[in-house]
Amino acid sequence: MELQLAEHVVHTRYEALGEAVIYSTKSFILDTLGVSFAGARVAAVQPLLEYVLEQGGRGESTILGNGTRVAAEQAALINGTLAHVLDYDETHVAANVHANATVFPAALAVAEQRGRVSGRELLTAIALGVDLTCRLGVAAREGMNEGWWPTSLFGTFGAAAATARLLGLDVRGVRQTLGLAYAQAMGNRQALLDGGAAKYLQCGLAARAAVTAGHLARAGFTGATRFLSGPFGLSALYTGGAFSEAILLDGLGRRFLGTELICKLHPCCSAAQAPLQAALELMRDHPIDARRLAGIRVLAPREVAEQLGRPHEVGSTRIQLQVNLPYLVAAAMVRRRFTLQDLEEDALQDDPEVLQLARRVTVEASSPSGPRGAELPVTVELMARDGTRWQRTLEVQAGDPSRPDLRERILDKFRSCLRQGGEEAPRARSEQLIERILHLEELETLDCLTEAFGARSKT
Repeated sequence: MELQLAEHVVHTRYEALGEAVIYSTKSFILDTLGVSFAGARVAAVQPLLEYVLEQGGRGESTILGNGTRVAAEQAALINGTLAHVLDYDETHVAANVHANATVFPAALAVAEQRGRVSGRELLTAIALGVDLTCRLGVAAREGMNEGWWPTSLFGTFGAAAATARLLGLDVRGVRQTLGLAYAQAMGNRQALLDGGAAKYLQCGLAARAAVTAGHLARAGFTGATRFLSGPFGLSALYTGGAFSEAILLDGLGRRFLGTELICKLHPCCSAAQAPLQAALELMRDHPIDARRLAGIRVLAPREVAEQLGRPHEVGSTRIQLQVNLPYLVAAAMVRRRFTLQDLEEDALQDDPEVLQLARRVTVEASSPSGPRGAELPVTVELMARDGTRWQRTLEVQAGDPSRPDLRERILDKFRSCLRQGGEEAPRARSEQLIERILHLEELETLDCLTEAFGARSKT
């Protein structure tokens, strides 16, 4: 199967992607750019930014939200971290990955480094990388220990595929790139539990590893060729042999999983999106005073209830709050929103109204079992002190790709992210960026796109 994947990366043409894949790829390039520009303001990433700038090196690729050009590997490191630092990036639910957070930073860094890369080349590389990331996640889902973090683990391979494609490697070169990516692949959830910024860093490390792998392979360095199927390959080590080759290869080249990505409309865990939407819709549709509620009950699939339903703890970090349903639902209902503004340090302080309501939120499993990774359906029930009850059940969330207004939601989110991005983000050029990305396939080079990032040379 390794050879088949490498051949697929080399031989897939832009024309084979199809309209839906191109449409989705452009949409989520915009989405990833937006959350990266907004993420550049987050205090947690400033030490990493300072570290990257101190390293110096050739000015090859742009740091998003900053404009400085640094070595391609360093740009991939910082931009991968920025793409996920707000936990606002897209999700493939079945694969349990944020695919673009690793693939896009690596692809952008290499495309800028190479120069003379067309919009079609970039779109093809990203579509292939996102598809591979998602396919690996779905194929490995049943056998993986929950402690691994699929986004960086599988994202290393997807980003490596995009890198190899942009470097123009042949089938052997792509296979070696993926083998070298396996030598660096990593990812665990411990920083998420402990509230550490290493959770975000793992996306950057994966993107940087992919760039390294591609250049090493091009130089003749070799890696494992049976990186999936060997006795110590990914299937054996990470899934205990439960990895499904049939799922991995099903529809390869005909179906691209990037069309299945969910757009987050709230900056928090993907499994919290539907509960927040249901709670906010109830607040919108009924005369409810959140402070007067006797209780809030969230019914969700078992994994969601177990992972996000623990009681809120005072003093939690932003990372921990973004995966805590009692806090998120309470904050959304008190403020009638949950946006980037609600991730500001002042908003995350111990708001007594939010904390009081969070203590009245219970999260329960809707059934004792269910398909692994399911995030829907979700029911939110509000109970007033006088006995009045309001309930909302969601089978499909607002960021689902089936929604006809998804592109407009992504555009609105992009503009909002750039407004949030501070002085270094090109807020005045948001419409210019939108126009160029939505017509990316028409660009012979990416120069006019990277100029719109506000790129400047490293001094």
